[in-house]
Amino acid sequence: MNLRNFFRPNWKHPDKEIRLCAIEGMNNQKKLAKIVRNDHEEDVQKSAVMKLEDQNFLTEIAKSDMSYAIRCMAANKLKQQDILVEIVKEQALMEDDTVFNIRREALQKLKDQTVLTDIAKNAQDEKIRQEAVKWLEDQTVLADIVNTDKSSDVRRTAIARIKDQAILIDNAKSDAVLADIARNAQDRKIRQEAVKKLKDQTALEDIAVNDVSPHVRREAVKKLKDQAVLIDIAQNDKDELVRGEAVEKVEDQTVLAGIAAGDGSSYIRKMVIARIKDQSMLRAILEDSVKSGQADSDAHEKVIEWIMCRISDQDILKDISIYSTSSRIRREGVKRLEDQTALAAIAENDEDSSVRREAVRKVEDQAVLADIAENDKDFSVRREAVKKVEGQAALTAIAENDKDSSVRQEAVKKVKDQAVLANIIKNDKSVDILREAVKNLEDQNALADIVKNDEIVIWIRKEALEKLKDQASLADIAQNNEVSIWIRQKAVEKLEDQSALLDIAKNDKELSIRQEAVKRLEDQAALANIAKDNEILVCIRQEALKKLEDQAALTDIARNNEVLVWIRREAVHKLKDQAVLADMAQNDEDVFIRQEAMKKLKNSLN
Repeated sequence: MNLRNFFRPNWKHPDKEIRLCAIEGMNNQKKLAKIVRNDHEEDVQKSAVMKLEDQNFLTEIAKSDMSYAIRCMAANKLKQQDILVEIVKEQALMEDDTVFNIRREALQKLKDQTVLTDIAKNAQDEKIRQEAVKWLEDQTVLADIVNTDKSSDVRRTAIARIKDQAILIDNAKSDAVLADIARNAQDRKIRQEAVKKLKDQTALEDIAVNDVSPHVRREAVKKLKDQAVLIDIAQNDKDELVRGEAVEKVEDQTVLAGIAAGDGSSYIRKMVIARIKDQSMLRAILEDSVKSGQADSDAHEKVIEWIMCRISDQDILKDISIYSTSSRIRREGVKRLEDQTALAAIAENDEDSSVRREAVRKVEDQAVLADIAENDKDFSVRREAVKKVEGQAALTAIAENDKDSSVRQEAVKKVKDQAVLANIIKNDKSVDILREAVKNLEDQNALADIVKNDEIVIWIRKEALEKLKDQASLADIAQNNEVSIWIRQKAVEKLEDQSALLDIAKNDKELSIRQEAVKRLEDQAALANIAKDNEILVCIRQEALKKLEDQAALTDIARNNEVLVWIRREAVHKLKDQAVLADMAQNDEDVFIRQEAMKKLKNSLN
């Protein structure tokens, strides 16, 4: 055993483990500080620092040139604010990263906002100012730092610490501050508002290209002036709304044409097309679409229409309408073409029926229209031409001879010749055509012939009957037993001739026809005649009696013993003359008549 070790204190023992054990039970601050200063083992020094509480000793260690770990531990144990401030400020001019970290440790222990404010505003080292800003709470102070600090890093940190980011905009005092806000504010809307006030073109370019939010980029693009930057954004930005904003400001027509041909967004292409003024360039874009096979795809249909809407040069439109390899483009060209000669040629010769049909809509030459209406191989083109043909001879020929019923129908709508219409009704097999013919037919004799013709569809005969007004024709149909009962009945419903109605009511073989005739009778003498005639069916006489209001006629029937008692009784029921009723109640030979007259008298007294 070494006797020197026996008398030496354990905290000085050469064995590290013994020294560590000694420190665990030690509270003497001077000895602990001495161990930190003198021991050559860092583990022992750390253990001693952990036991130190004396603020002066800790300050001394924190400011010393000992290892970074020891000094950090000491700084971390400091509690006195004035000492912490002293450490932070005393090292302000030193550039060593290790020293900076010690000062940062001390700074993080500071709690006094006034002290932190002083450091954040006045420390020479911008890193220390930035660290101080991280612990500031005062929003006004932070806003002031945003406006006044020379370091963009410090300003950016201050911006991030401000909770109500709207005050940034309200307090911004320079374009540089606005640029910082526009780049660094967390709230996208605040960045957007800052951009609205920002004038610095360099900053705007940076934001327009690099901001993560398309809303902010778009706002920046609105204020950009540099055509090269605008072109780059119009061609390359991922967001179509941002590209669209740039497109609105790009002036180079060639660049716009390239975007129109290459951008995958129909929104952008439409916007670009609206800005291109050069007619030849628009045509070139159109031809590029055709060559690429886009013109006949649904995805590009609207784009083609937009381009065509922008082309107004009639020579270009004529060329497109005749020579374009795309039927869709030819059709769109025809819609805007005014040259009648060219339109007529297209209407007669284009290989595509939809193009010919579009041209027909604009052709004015009646001879051309008539020729197309009679001879075009496509029924839809013929039908379109018929709509514009005015010549009755051509319309008649088409109405009678065209193979397609829809074309004939269109022609029939315009035919005026009554004999032609009547002939069509007799011979055409299409119900729709027959109805169109009936609509135009006014000749009463022709209408009557159609109504009587059992070979014609019943619904057509009905429609003809609805147009028939001639009373003689109606009477003839109503009395014609060879015509269907349903048609005859409908004719009676339209008949007003009282003589004809009386004849039908008395003599027709069909009960329903006779009943309908009686319903239409208004002549009181005729009704009385039917009611008294014992040769006529009782139901018919009763129907006539219901309509009879003439009191003299009713009295005559009521007193006529030759009339059937049931008829007389119903006549008594309709009598109003009290004297007549009283006389019949007393003197009539038939008991039922007397009873009916008495009942009528009693009812009148009540």
